Amino acid sequence: RREYRLHTRRQRLHRLHMAKVCYICGKQKVSGNEISHSHIATKRTFGANLQKKPVEVDGKLTKKYICTRCLKSLKKDA
Repeated sequence: RREYRLHTRRQRLHRLHMAKVCYICGKQKVSGNEISHSHIATKRTFGANLQKKPVEVDGKLTKKYICTRCLKSLKKDA
């Protein structure tokens, strides 16, 4: 008889990592096609340009992922 664990190690580690999504606007990965010279399309993902920056949340500074476009607008407003 085989014993089943409730959660595998990979599942536990997966819950620890945050998704790479912009904290302000929600920008994330987008899928599309990579087109070769012979016009063969293969699937690929385009990642957002996210930087980990300190942000004030509920009066505390925590590091969150913010896209560079939001960083630019935050810098402009400050």
